[in-house]
Amino acid sequence: VWTRLHNCSKFVWNDQLLKPVQSVVHPDWIVPVIHGYIQQASVPVYTCPLYLTVIARRSQRYAGTRFLKRGANDKGEVANEVETEVIASVESSLTLAGGRFTSYVSLRGSVPLPWSQDYTGMVPKPQIRMDRPDPYGSLASQHFCELFERYGTPVLVFNLAKKYEKRPRESILSTEMKPVIEYLNQFLAPEHRIEYTAWDMARFRKIHQYKVIDKLEEIAKGILRKTGFFCNGKELYCNQMSEDKKR
Repeated sequence: VWTRLHNCSKFVWNDQLLKPVQSVVHPDWIVPVIHGYIQQASVPVYTCPLYLTVIARRSQRYAGTRFLKRGANDKGEVANEVETEVIASVESSLTLAGGRFTSYVSLRGSVPLPWSQDYTGMVPKPQIRMDRPDPYGSLASQHFCELFERYGTPVLVFNLAKKYEKRPRESILSTEMKPVIEYLNQFLAPEHRIEYTAWDMARFRKIHQYKVIDKLEEIAKGILRKTGFFCNGKELYCNQMSEDKKR
């Protein structure tokens, strides 16, 4: 129980309250508080009902309201980080040991750089500013080291910030982030290097209108092929994604 709590402490919002009593009370009295979201839906696939479950949990480290918490702190912990797991299981999967299911985990968070927004004025889009120089990417380095330790490799970064703006705002972050990734990759083995993809979704939507979902599906397929997914079965009937759009 203590090991599980320690490994997930960043997602336990009453972690500081539990620490003094963990060694003196029975585990049944330990109630971790999680800030997150869960939803399940049944999707009919031919004659077999398939359950899709989404579980999201928000990190309690460097959390805050929008505009007030941006970037990363001195430990590389990014603002408003959310871990999301999507689980697909068949109707007969009543237990983890006896059922058949697959799982995929993704993470979203603020850009791991020392940046913030000026929220003092009553403006709908506060200006983005870099708080201090970080030429060696120390904050990003700490952030990705934690990701490597928790999730392993490969780590794929998908940046949706705008790249073309009349007045630079989000594009500032894209301009700053890419060279940081390139710098950090110098110190990683080729098979463990961070893969960085930047896609201006807002601009793409203006040009191609209703083809945004198709493009996102294409990107998601490429990411899934590189990272793989979890399956609790001994063997997969098919370990490749079908190219047939009808299936």
